[in-house]
Parts: sequence; structure tokens; C-alpha cells
Amino acid sequence: MITYLSIKNFAIIKDLALEFGPGLNIITGETGAGKSIIIEAISMALGSRADSAYVRTGADRALIQLVVQVPEEEGETILTREILAGGRSTCKIGDEVITLARLNEFCRRAVDLHGQYDNQTLLNPENHISVLDSFDEDGSVKSAFIAYSAIYQEFSALKTELSELRRTIAESRRKKDFMEFEAGEIARINPRPGEDEELSATLSVYQNREKVLSSASKAHACLYSGEGSCTELMSLAASEVEKIAELSPALEGILSVIRDCSCAIEDAARELSPFLEGESLGEADIDAVISRLEAVEALKRKYDGSLEDVIAYREKLEKDLANMENFDYVEGQLRKRLVEKYEEAEKAAYELSSARRDAAKKLETEVNRELSELNFKNAEFSVSFDEVPRKNERLALTETGIDLIEFYISTNKGEALKPMAKIASGGEISRIMLAFKKILGTYSKVPTFIFDEIDTGISGHAAAVVALKLAEISKMHQVLCITHLPQIAVMGDAHYLIEKISDDRETYTQVNPMDEERFVTEVARLSGNVELTQSALLNAKEMIEKAKAAKQ
Repeated sequence: MITYLSIKNFAIIKDLALEFGPGLNIITGETGAGKSIIIEAISMALGSRADSAYVRTGADRALIQLVVQVPEEEGETILTREILAGGRSTCKIGDEVITLARLNEFCRRAVDLHGQYDNQTLLNPENHISVLDSFDEDGSVKSAFIAYSAIYQEFSALKTELSELRRTIAESRRKKDFMEFEAGEIARINPRPGEDEELSATLSVYQNREKVLSSASKAHACLYSGEGSCTELMSLAASEVEKIAELSPALEGILSVIRDCSCAIEDAARELSPFLEGESLGEADIDAVISRLEAVEALKRKYDGSLEDVIAYREKLEKDLANMENFDYVEGQLRKRLVEKYEEAEKAAYELSSARRDAAKKLETEVNRELSELNFKNAEFSVSFDEVPRKNERLALTETGIDLIEFYISTNKGEALKPMAKIASGGEISRIMLAFKKILGTYSKVPTFIFDEIDTGISGHAAAVVALKLAEISKMHQVLCITHLPQIAVMGDAHYLIEKISDDRETYTQVNPMDEERFVTEVARLSGNVELTQSALLNAKEMIEKAKAAKQ
């Protein structure tokens, strides 16, 4: 429940602090005093979207804090919402800064806030399925919904996968001819990794042919042929060292080094041999090299990458083309899986619908009993079930199942049941909403209900009945209620007066608990007395005493 509320610099509230207790907490005050502003501040503290227009004129920020007790949480929790005049806002649970979504999730377990316009949610048939699902006495609806949702998500994922595959197939078939052309073009040239570098090197040698021949011949002569070549000298050195090698182990090592160097020189000479006479540099061969290099470079330019990128692209094309041949099989397998998952989802949807129908019967009984207690003597409430329109004679599965649910009601004897939105008046819908809050609250662990003018459109005996119902709800939940009706105010366990104060500099709202004497005066005012005469005050005291007796 809410134990403490602090509001600073919010609209016309300068600095307000209130402590709330269990039971029915009533807030009253003149029209325009700021009652709805308090509800708006609480709503923002609970996670509604912030509006910097509420920051008090002259202040740089507004601050709202709630101290709440939540089921399954130890001790009290401080909720903080800070709204900057520049438009930003921050949310905190304790000292931890959190997202608005997390604040909303947390507060749904703490407070149920019913605003002035929330009655309209009950008139919208789109909300009726969620209201019914909330009435889950034994948890069967929740269990069936969780099972259905898991299967439905898998079914939806398969539908998406099949749709994307079909789109891929259609696009691929449109591109197939072009893909085959590109793959064939690369295949005809059939480049090897690094071939462009090899060709460039070969061409470079040809373009410097004379220089290559001259230098290669001289180098070869130095290394291998002719008097005084490296090979001859190394052979002589080896022969001389060999004669004395047995005299010292060190000479054996030197001989080994000379022989290794001799082998290396011979290898180098052999590798120079092709360049001595231009063996690989004939005109025909060079034309082929130039032609091949031009073809490879053209591929690189066309496909905007390295030769390795071109080869990788060819491999991808060939893989994609091969997959196209397999599309029909893959699509068939996916359709088969989709049909199987649809049958699973269909079965789960019927089980969910059955659980809802069982819950609906209990909800009808509960609502009709509550309506009777709320002075609807001849009212009848019913939950209407219809099926989502089929597509091609198949169930049209949705996230919530296959049910279209709408609440029907008759508020007068002899009238047929009709959609609630077409029957209920403003005062009637307020009482109907209260009936739902009472019923759903019985199964809800939310500790606090807040009602902002739940008395809209009612008066007289109906107001007294609503007051008793609020008192009944407050036995199981903390209730904060803003009201204009004395019949409701007198049923409160704690009473707060909201007033707008003006001085020479500013206007601000303040809220204070009322003692017994001040409360009598307030009840007399709420009763419509322009002048607080002795008889008006006596009548107010009588109302308060009767309310105490009724509560007992």
C-alpha cells in the first residue's frame, strides 16, 4: 500500500506531504482546488508519461515520491519521479535509476489507479478479453494462455520463415538468368588465387627482357660457369679443407658449411637458367600473358574487388544456384512443419477458449451478484463469445487465441441483453466498473486501489450503495478515493481536505488531514449547504454516525 506521498513544484502544488493508512482514505475539496493534479502526480510516480508542462512556474524541476509496500517485497520501497522543466525525466526505485517500462512493471503490482476517464475502457469491446483473463480464479486461464502463446509464437515464426523463403524464391528466380550469366563468365576465365600477381610479375620480366638477359647471364657466369666462378672456387676450397679435416673437429664443421654454400649456389644458378636465353619469353607466350592478365583485371573491375573476392563471389553464386534447385523441397518441408504447428495451436486455442468460457460463467455470477448489491435490481450481465472470422475455412489464430469477447448487459426488466457500450449510462458505468474492481480485486494481489471520482453520474441512494461497496473493498485493499459526494466521504477511515491558497505572491494547493470538527463542516459543505447552519451541521453529524454504524 501507499504509506507516504511527497510532491514538490508540480503544477500548483508547491510542497505537499501526506501519510496514508490502511482502509478507505477520502480526499475532498472544492472544484478546482487541485484534486485531479494530485492524481496526475501519483500517476506519473507510477510510470505514466511525464509532461514538463506540469513543472511549477519558476521551478527547474518537479519531484514526486511514493513510499509503497508491495507483495513479495520486504519492507517499504521508495519510488521517485523527477521531471525537468527542459523535458527530461528520471525514474528511481530506491537509489537505482530505472527505465519507465520497468517502473510500470513494478507499479502494476503495487497500485491500481482508476482515473476519471477509465470507465471508457470498459465500454471498449477490445478490452473485454483482457478483463475476462484477469478473472482467473484457479489459474486455468493463465495456464492455458501460456501454453497457447508458446505454440502460437512458434507458429508465427514458421509463417514468417515460409513467407521470407517464398519471397527469396521469387526474387531468386527473377535473378536466376543473370546469376547464371555471372557465374559462367567467371567460370570461363576460371582465375586462381594470386594469379593476377603472378601474371603481373611475368609481364614485368618481359618488359625488361634485355636487362634481364644481360644481368641473368652475368650472374649465372659468376655463380656457375667460367674460370673463377663461385662454384669452381667453392669446389677448390672444399677439396683443400677435406685434406686436413681429419686433423680437427672444427675443420669438419667448416667443410660442412662450404658444401652447403656450394649446393645453395648451384640451386641459384639453376633457377637463373630459364632467364639466360628467354626460354619462357616468346612473343606468343607474352601475348597470352597480356591477354590473360587483361581478362583477370576486367573481372576485378567488374565485380569491384580483389581476385579472391571474385572467386568467393563465384562460389556464392554457384551455392545459391544449387540452393534454388532445392527450394521446392525446402518449401515443402517448411509447409509440412507449419501445418503440424497450426494443428497444435488450434488445439491449444480451443483449450484456452474452453477455460475462458468456464471463467466467464463464474464472472457472470459474480458480476450479477455485485450489480444487485449496487442497486441494479433487475440487471443481467453476460459474456458473449464469438470466433475470429475464419480464413479459407481455417481458424484465424491471433495472439490472444480465437475468441472475440464482448460484455452484454440489461439494466432494466424486460430489456434484451445488448452490448454494454450501447446500454450503460454514465452513472451506471461507474457502478459497473466498481463491481468489476471489487471482483477482480478479490483475486488480485494489488494492495492499493485509487479512485478519481468513481461517483461520476450518481447521487442519492445509488451514491450510498457505492459508498458501502468502497468500504467493503477497503477491508481487503487500501483505497484512496477523491469524491464530491457526502455519502461516500462519510464512509472513510481517514479524511483529507484539499484547498487552493492564494497570497500576495502566489497560488498553491495544500492537503491536510481533517479532525472530526473540520470533517463535519466538510460533509455539510458537500451536502450542498451554502450556509453552514446549525441544522446543516447536525445533519452532517447524523450522516457520519450512520456511516459508522453501517461500516460496523
